[in-house]
Formats: sequence, C-alpha cells, structure tokens
Amino acid sequence: MTNLFQTDLFNLQMDYLNRVIGINPGTYEPVVMIIKEFHSNKRWFELGEKIIQLISQDDVKPILLELYENFVRTFFDTLDPFHRAEIVLTVSSVITPFDRSREFLESMLPKFEKQPEPCDLLKLQIVFLHTLTGSYDIAHSQLNEIEKRITESTALQVRSQFHRTQADLDKARGDFDAFYEHALLYLSTSKSQKNMVLAFDLCMAALFSSKVCSFGELAAHPIIDSLSNTNNQWLQELIILLDSGSPNSIPEFNEKFAPTILSHDVFRPFLPVIQQKIALSVFLQMIFSRPFDSRIFDFSEISESCHVPLDRVEWLVMKALSTEIIKGEINELEQKVIVTWCKPKALDQQRLKHLKDEIDRWRSIVHNQRVALSNKAQPVVG
Repeated sequence: MTNLFQTDLFNLQMDYLNRVIGINPGTYEPVVMIIKEFHSNKRWFELGEKIIQLISQDDVKPILLELYENFVRTFFDTLDPFHRAEIVLTVSSVITPFDRSREFLESMLPKFEKQPEPCDLLKLQIVFLHTLTGSYDIAHSQLNEIEKRITESTALQVRSQFHRTQADLDKARGDFDAFYEHALLYLSTSKSQKNMVLAFDLCMAALFSSKVCSFGELAAHPIIDSLSNTNNQWLQELIILLDSGSPNSIPEFNEKFAPTILSHDVFRPFLPVIQQKIALSVFLQMIFSRPFDSRIFDFSEISESCHVPLDRVEWLVMKALSTEIIKGEINELEQKVIVTWCKPKALDQQRLKHLKDEIDRWRSIVHNQRVALSNKAQPVVG
C-alpha cells in the first residue's frame, strides 16, 4: 500500500513538471530534466538552486502555487534554508490579495524556527506587506524587533533586505531624511546598479530632505546612471551640478533647472530648499578650494559667490553649521566666517589633484619650519 502511494505521488509530481514543460518545451524541458535528475539523486542543494531558477520565470507564475503544493512541498524540508526562504517568498508574490499573501508567509514561519536569518527574510516581507496596506505602526514595530538581531555578521542578503524594507517604509511615510540614509545603506549591501525608480526616489529625497546638503555619494554612485536617456535625466544632471559647487552653478541652475522644477507639481514647493542647497554647495566648494591655513571668509565674499543677499549670509552659514557640513564660528562684529573643518567631498580627479597640491604645500611649510628651527638651535647646542 505504501509503495502504491509513493508511486502515485511520484506520478503526480512528474505530471506537474510536465505541465511546466508544456508552457515552453524548448525553454523548460532542459531545466525540468535536470530537476528530475537532482530530485532522483537527492542532490538537495543543486535541486534548490534549479527550482529557484525555474519558479523565477514569469511564464511559470500561473501554476506556481500548484507546483509548490504538489511538488516542492514534498521535499521542502530537505532544501537549504535560504533556498527554502527564497522559494516561499517567490510563491507568496503570486498570492493575492496582500492579506492572503501575508497569512501564507506567517504560516510558513514555524518551518524556520531553527534558522533565524532565513526566517527574518520572511518577516521582512511581512513588514513590507504591512507597509503596502498602510499599517505603518505595525510595520515599524516589527522592523524594530528584526533590527535587534541585525549585526555585521548577519548574512549580507538579510542586511540588504532589511535596509530596503526600512527604505520602503520611510518612502511610504514621506520621511525623506530616513529614506535617503536607508536607501544608500541598501545600495552599499546589494548588487543593485540599475534601478530607475530607486534612482528617482533617491534624487527626490536628496533634494527635499532638510538634512542632506552633500551630494557626492549619490553623484558618484552608478545607480544614478539609470536616469540617463530618460525623461528624468535632468535630475541626474542636477545632482551632479549640486555636487560640483562650481562658481557658475547658480546661474546654470537658474537658467536650466529652475524652470523644469517649476513645471513639476511635486518639485515646485521645494524650489526654495533646492536653491538653498545650491548656495551651500558653492560655499562648500569655496572652502575646499582654499588652503588649509586660510579659511577665513568675508560676508561680502560669500554673498557674491553664493548669490545671496548680504543680510542672508549669516543664515546660510548657520544652516551649514547646523547640518554639520562645516565646523567653525561666525564673527558678527567683523562680518567674517572662520571655518575649521568641512565635510569631505567625493574626490574626482580634479579634487584629488587639488588635495595633493595642498598636502605638498603643507609638507613644504613644515619642512621649512623644521630647517629654520634646526638652524636656530645650532648656536645654542654648539
């Protein structure tokens, strides 16, 4: 009786695999034949990899749930834990509505009790589904619980998905500052190099944020190239302009970018914020271009270079101090700004050359001082 049941189960499993072949024999027959071989030989790790490859295809999605229920589930517990998690996540993606998908994921959690990291991948997807349905408080609470388990030794794919889920929640809540931070953390832990939506969202968050006043990290990241040759290429060009801080940045912004911003309903209310950031960018480049030992600026000089009225210079500098892109002090009596530190910029070839020249100049000064002191000390020692 047992052998008969096993035979019927095997035949049912093969029937579902044959249905997959029927979708597109030329594409899926070779893959299914390998799956059959791995299944027969109990090569579970390789089998998991091939199943993930198969179920990731759009053509298979209409029968994906049945394929899981009638084939994969029979040997599910023997697979690698991360393969199992990826299979569950892929299956959940075809289940609608979101509440049913979440219930499916929650029902699978007990199968991962002894594998906390794959389990967290499922929990992060549950958080994402709460975000999609507007249950932000629940999503935030569950995300905080997961965060307690995230360390530097946590598997990279878990850390990456954690940052991505954080960023998704930030975006849904309209928190530009947090989204920018978490989206960059996601990029630092993932292989994502091309994502037009993420590139657009990052640019928008950088421009709208009350804290982001330095654009080097975003301007230098390959993700921003996703906007090239699209209707949103102007955003890429604007971020690069903001990073450059060249003396011509403000006239170029007023001529080329301000009209585009005014033509977009979403961007129009933030024009004053973006104008302030371009002025701060020019100020930061002024500081960077100066010798290390000569970073004292007159209000009038800042006013002229940054295109701000003289009576707004102090406000601009206070903004730079409050966002911690510079450190220093304001001498109101003498109308001067003394800068002791400025936030490092992403270094292109031109900035590297400038930095090298400054270091060489500083080494020369130190050397000359040393020689002078040595010469003065000779008579005393002699």
